[in-house]
Amino acid sequence: MMKVKLDDRPALWQYEAAPEADIVLESRITLHRNLTSYAFSPFLSPEGRRQLSTRIHSCISRLASGEAQTWQWWDAETASVRERAWYIRRHLLLPTEQIVGSAVAVRGDEGAVIRVNTEDHVQISVVHNGLQLARCRECADGYDDRLEAVLPFAFHDEFGYVTANPARLGTGMEVSVLLHLPALVGSRRIARILQRAVRPGLTLYTDAGEEGQVFQLSNQITLGLTEEELIRRVDNAAAVLIQEERKYRRHWQVSKADFLRDRIYRAYGILRYAYRVTEAEGGRLAGAVQWGITSGLLQGPSYTFAALRKVLPAHEEEDAETSVRRRAREIHSILAAVKVQGDDDGKK
Repeated sequence: MMKVKLDDRPALWQYEAAPEADIVLESRITLHRNLTSYAFSPFLSPEGRRQLSTRIHSCISRLASGEAQTWQWWDAETASVRERAWYIRRHLLLPTEQIVGSAVAVRGDEGAVIRVNTEDHVQISVVHNGLQLARCRECADGYDDRLEAVLPFAFHDEFGYVTANPARLGTGMEVSVLLHLPALVGSRRIARILQRAVRPGLTLYTDAGEEGQVFQLSNQITLGLTEEELIRRVDNAAAVLIQEERKYRRHWQVSKADFLRDRIYRAYGILRYAYRVTEAEGGRLAGAVQWGITSGLLQGPSYTFAALRKVLPAHEEEDAETSVRRRAREIHSILAAVKVQGDDDGKK
């Protein structure tokens, strides 16, 4: 396993063409597993966590040796503060107070990660661009089967896989998609659509980092449901949200064309030339730039939104002023490849 280079470019999986990728930013499947004869990770002693990590590392190394892509092993305990912050920013490692024995194995494209000693002993997470939950599941199940052949995962005949969080009992599977819904939010229709799309057992969450334009749709429970049923429920809810978002995007382009054009060009202009950009402002305006690219009002790479989202979070070692200036410079570099439709100089 090789050492990872720290930078804020999009992960390789974010460059791939995928169905519904103009609205669905990612599909993700995460499997939670624990080994027999061990307490859950938060209750293990430091030495117990290290022993467990070493055992799992050995099995993951054998798994990685048969892969076409190179895997990277990263130990949270021996890493610098900067390295740990980078892994958390890229959602490769989960924030945790207990870093002793915590580690993560990352596939070269960052499309698959295996976390060790977070809430559970093992978390297998696979992500793809666009709406591709079935593809994520196939890959995650493959890694799960290969690890279960050499590790004794705890399984109860009645309740299924044993997990630290009781809500994950059963399949131990988290199913989620990340959606960009600016037209529904801007039309103030999101609450009504949610009542129809999000059924009991599902949840739709936004941290308002992009002023509520980006939502995570996921399952809340796994017990009593098969993997196929969990995926079907999230797929069906996502399909409704995608259909409604497309309908309201068309409404904006027909009935509010001038307003939409002004909103997108204004966001592009500020981000392209601003000297200081806060995380909140950058998130809000980046969503408008993404809408501009998918609507054809702006011309730019399909991964632009992913690139912008990567540079928005503050870095651990930065003070506030350094952060807003660094963020602005990196945004300028990304948007150099984005032009206003029909204008080679990027001016209108």
